[in-house]
Amino acid sequence: MSNPFLTQPYNNQLPYVSSVSGGDLIPISSQDAGVFAFVNMATIAAYIQTLLTPVSYFFTQYASPLTGTTVTLNQASTNVFLIVTPAGTIAAATFALPASSVVLDGQVVYIVTTQTVTTATFTASGASLSGAPTTLTAAAPVRFIFNQLFNTWYKI
Repeated sequence: MSNPFLTQPYNNQLPYVSSVSGGDLIPISSQDAGVFAFVNMATIAAYIQTLLTPVSYFFTQYASPLTGTTVTLNQASTNVFLIVTPAGTIAAATFALPASSVVLDGQVVYIVTTQTVTTATFTASGASLSGAPTTLTAAAPVRFIFNQLFNTWYKI
């Protein structure tokens, strides 16, 4: 697909500017749309900011699961602190970590329970898990961190 804006002689004829504003347009090859398009500087700046902004706060989530329940952690680009408060020891529970499509590199999940979960299963949609425990013990927190390069949640 050819775009005359990006080929000779047009690119040699563009004037030089010493500053840009949020409304200025830049040509791009859109992978999503499969075409050449224009995007404004404000959109590019907002996109770059999402890449540079560290995850620094926690979303606190609560769950009181019964045996056999799946607890889905907050599916957003934020650290999660999950407080599990079952009525008593439960035989089994599944914990679905945030999907790789929504997490940021370095995102952290803390899970603490007030009762033992005898068989704990962890899932991570679109990502791998490394070192996930098979039992959760009361008052013994478990912490995971997401590594984007390896697309893996690691127990830390």
